[in-house]
Amino acid sequence: MQKKYVFFVMLFLVLNAATFAQDYYWKEYQPFNQSIPSPEAFLGYPIGEYHTRYDLVTAYFQKLAEVSDRAELHVYGKTYEGRKLLILTISSPEHLKNLETLKQKHLDVVNPAKNV
Repeated sequence: MQKKYVFFVMLFLVLNAATFAQDYYWKEYQPFNQSIPSPEAFLGYPIGEYHTRYDLVTAYFQKLAEVSDRAELHVYGKTYEGRKLLILTISSPEHLKNLETLKQKHLDVVNPAKNV
């Protein structure tokens, strides 16, 4: 009897912790920009409920790049099936404008020849 009680208490604590574990992030960064659709709003179902097709993922990335000044979409190649390979860069507008400069600064820092 005592083992069952301990088991149910532990189960309750684990499930309770998992329920509240995700809330900290969202509360810290609210309010969100209402013009940017969530994945759930764009797709019409919660993430993980169904398999999301590649074309829907890329369409969502395109939508983010359209409605946000913090997102840029770049095509860097194609798959063997001819599908676009995409990189969605999300950053501050200032960093997006200076992305090449930031990339060069990063390369300068990690270049062993320049750090001797």
